[in-house]
Amino acid sequence: MLKKKFTSPSKLDNLISQLVKAKRDAVNLSQDDLAYEIGVKKQFIGQVEDPNDVSHYNLTHLNQIAIYFECSLHELIPSKPVSNLAFKMVEVNTTKKTKKANSKVKKAIAKAITKTTKSKK
Repeated sequence: MLKKKFTSPSKLDNLISQLVKAKRDAVNLSQDDLAYEIGVKKQFIGQVEDPNDVSHYNLTHLNQIAIYFECSLHELIPSKPVSNLAFKMVEVNTTKKTKKANSKVKKAIAKAITKTTKSKK
């Protein structure tokens, strides 16, 4: 039986990693600290955040991240199917975080989505 090997990251994986990175950046959490919290190596976080790398978070990782940020899993994934996300702002709600941090998250996500859509042209 042949296994399929991903040669490029999926749009969904990239958007999820951008959402997590935006949350991480909003609270000044380092890659090393996030890695410790979810039980992986720092290099893995760097690979996941690299839009050209096929590494991605699995559901267990996302669950650990949600526990750390005290948020739901829904806040770590796009609110609409990826094909409907083009040029739309993703709404991010955080619990127990300041409006300033939430604003930083939204700006980082908008920047990441813009960067992703520009690189596809």
